[in-house]
Amino acid sequence: MRILYISQYYPPEANAPAVRVSQLASRWVRAGHDVTVLTGFPNAPDGRLPRAYWAGWLRGWQREVTDGVQVVRTWLLPVPSGRGIQRMMSYGSFAMSSLVAATLLRRRDVVIATSPQLLVGLSGYWYARRKRVPFVFEVRDLWPESLSAVAASSSQSLVYRALRRLASMLYTAADHVVTVTLPMRDRLASDHHIPVERLTTIGAGVAPGSFTVPDGIKERVLEELGLAGCFTVGYVGTHGAAHGLDIVLDAAALLAKRDSNVRFVLAGAGASKSNLVATARARSLPNVVFLDPWPHALVPQLLAAMDVCLVSLRDALLFRTVLPTKLTEYMAAGRPTIANVDGETRRVLEESGAGVFVRPGDAEALADAVMFLQADPERRERMGRAAVAYAERNFDRDRQAAEYLDLLRSVVAGTNPIANGRDE
Repeated sequence: MRILYISQYYPPEANAPAVRVSQLASRWVRAGHDVTVLTGFPNAPDGRLPRAYWAGWLRGWQREVTDGVQVVRTWLLPVPSGRGIQRMMSYGSFAMSSLVAATLLRRRDVVIATSPQLLVGLSGYWYARRKRVPFVFEVRDLWPESLSAVAASSSQSLVYRALRRLASMLYTAADHVVTVTLPMRDRLASDHHIPVERLTTIGAGVAPGSFTVPDGIKERVLEELGLAGCFTVGYVGTHGAAHGLDIVLDAAALLAKRDSNVRFVLAGAGASKSNLVATARARSLPNVVFLDPWPHALVPQLLAAMDVCLVSLRDALLFRTVLPTKLTEYMAAGRPTIANVDGETRRVLEESGAGVFVRPGDAEALADAVMFLQADPERRERMGRAAVAYAERNFDRDRQAAEYLDLLRSVVAGTNPIANGRDE
């Protein structure tokens, strides 16, 4: 097959959409397929364009080949992640430039457009109609519900209502819709009346063995970070409005009073990070350590140095439908996890036996969970083994890539694949 995959994000960006698209695309190429990714110039999460891409950005486009994948980059407005109107301008700029670029690309057999950038769906829809090929819409976040979940827009606002109509149009127009969780699939079926036979769930995944590290890595990383002898609780990912990381500072303040040797290690970037750093400094919290983003290839080493990992999101109904990619990576790395996210995240954590759920917004419960796991190394060891076993069974990227290919073949052939999901 000849596949066009449209995504605003792609490596060297290291966020979840970029990693997912690149890992799937490279596997499809190895399986003998012709894959082109239409994407933007890398700038997430800080809005800074790497020097190597300046010339292409000024020209408005650039072509490259990575792992056999043909990558076409088109112009966008680089802005830091999470900056309100600036972010929407970046989304809009990529939507317009990718729409033009897609028109100029030769005909493929199928086009996939992936959110969380909803407007990318317009480019996929336009390409599919112009070239008369099937359109697969991959939904990683529900829009515009994501805006209200982070208090960026009221459900009564004009922007919200317009985006909801656009989202519903794209869901309806797509030949097939792929979601990353079953609750998200169920939400689309009920809220937008999408027939279940046009919905398939292909979840978050990790490359087999990619989070296995050599012996001695933990000690070396802890030494380099100045954390030798500490009990480390790691958060690796975006520091944005959706993540509610203020709760970590509150828990750190409580643990500081207990004279513990716990250190919260927050690695990443995002719109909320500067405020978090300033608040931790103002509250004199030496047990919170902030790190710059680590290259994705080195994240397994950082995770290996963590005794426990953390998943945090604001308490919103929408987030009960998601399964953060960071959880799948923590589990593949064999790390026990504390999560304050109800719904799908809690289900996976409890079903796997890989961690502890705490009430959203409850700093004392978070502090207690940290102390509970610190006091029981045997439990942490059992959780780590359970995490790896569950990840191998459920998050295998190779298997997901093969399942996705089967779906694309059926869409191209004009047949309806059997929708996956729970037995009712």
